[in-house]
Amino acid sequence: MIEYLEPVITFLGDAELSARASRPEASDFQVGNPHEMPLPEIQQALTRSAAPQDQDWFAYKFSEPKAVAVAVESLRRHVGIEFDPADVSMTTGAFGGLASTLRAVLDPGDEVIYLSPPWARRRCASITRRPDSSFQSRRSSARSRSGHVPSS
Repeated sequence: MIEYLEPVITFLGDAELSARASRPEASDFQVGNPHEMPLPEIQQALTRSAAPQDQDWFAYKFSEPKAVAVAVESLRRHVGIEFDPADVSMTTGAFGGLASTLRAVLDPGDEVIYLSPPWARRRCASITRRPDSSFQSRRSSARSRSGHVPSS
């Protein structure tokens, strides 16, 4: 993985480029750094939405009707087709989204092999869907057929 990222790491660590990017007149577009203050409307919307309005305001929730309605309207506008709110499932992140997707497409006994996220140090998992819709997971090191474990 390090070999793959080496050109990016070298570029981002370049002392001359870093010095030039830190000048007040420079616009550093390397990794999406902001160059202007956020619009007041964005700050106001964040301030309004961040103020808790009940004890569960920051709780993990699934498919809150208001959030689904906003997502459906946005999808309709951007994609140009109708979406039924019953077909939109809101999750708490990628893991929840993947779990929901697997439950929707796998039958009991089906098995899926996937790579864990990069922070899991190149491990693979095999997931089998159980009849009760839960998952059984087995993890192993990522190895090629020759038994080689990729270096970090």
